[in-house]
Amino acid sequence: MNKNKVIEIVYKKPDSSEAGGVERYAVNLSKILEKNNINVSFAYAYTGTKPKPYKPNDIAIKIPDIPFLKKLIYNILLYKKLKKLGFNGIIHINGDNGVFCTKIKTAQTIFTLHGSSLQYSLVLIKMGSNFIDILGNFISGIL
Repeated sequence: MNKNKVIEIVYKKPDSSEAGGVERYAVNLSKILEKNNINVSFAYAYTGTKPKPYKPNDIAIKIPDIPFLKKLIYNILLYKKLKKLGFNGIIHINGDNGVFCTKIKTAQTIFTLHGSSLQYSLVLIKMGSNFIDILGNFISGIL
């Protein structure tokens, strides 16, 4: 595992007008990490046109604009992308953003939970990775 590579999992692009507290927290943490020679990238969701990256190695996940399902779809597609890449660094999960990434065996995960996302996150973590893969393949097939 590469401890000098961190990906911050947020939902909104950090420099977008929609970014909130989670994104600000992740950006502030990334500045501290980068001062200590740790490479930091971000993963975030988008709908519509792909945005310009916040950082060069960011992972932007396109999701359909389906109310109530956007976050779930983002989490599944992000898990599939990082697993496919064989990401082997540290995944910093913020709240329920990236919750399925705990199933990626090549990486170490760090959780920062915010309020009520604890119960939702624990339910999703308990789902097996086979279920997540099957659901992800289904969603990828219809997008």
